[in-house]
Amino acid sequence: MSELKRTQGRTWFLTLTLSPQWHSTMANRARLRLARQSVDFETLTPATQFAERNREIGREITLYIKRVRKRAGVPLRYCLVAEKHKSGLPHYHALVHEVDFDNPVRSSILRKEWKLGFSQCKLVAQGDEAKTANYVAKYLSKDAASRVRASVGYGHQQDEFYQPENIDHALWHRWETPTVKTPPDTLSKTEREVMEPLE
Repeated sequence: MSELKRTQGRTWFLTLTLSPQWHSTMANRARLRLARQSVDFETLTPATQFAERNREIGREITLYIKRVRKRAGVPLRYCLVAEKHKSGLPHYHALVHEVDFDNPVRSSILRKEWKLGFSQCKLVAQGDEAKTANYVAKYLSKDAASRVRASVGYGHQQDEFYQPENIDHALWHRWETPTVKTPPDTLSKTEREVMEPLE
């Protein structure tokens, strides 16, 4: 809620979903990465499979945020939550805050830069900040498998966040990763082709 109050620009509420082809691609990426460690994706628990899919999609979300920032030409702050569909596949809800009221971000940029499927964006109306914060909080508490990702220091004043006693809190803001460790990507041409989305 504090982030909504202190933003100087507008706030967008986003929903990001993946097309079936991209869900398949992300699962294949996770399978290949884990196979290099002699781990069979299919034998993992549903919660761990969800986390592994999120790990792959998380890389794409990072690229999405970078593309939006570059196209908009302004810094943004965000909080993103992963949620399970009934199918067990992830989709995402995010609050994106404009930092500068004089440099608004267009909805077309937010929608078009998401390349993995479908996106919806809606401006949070002034006065609806509490309602929106409660809506996003619902996803945080709805499912133990939910994953949270946010700008560094999200919800904290800049000077407060970077005090030495608060540095450990910064770790919470990193994308939660599963316990399976990944070696550096050394994909063969065949592996890269498998990981490309189906047309």
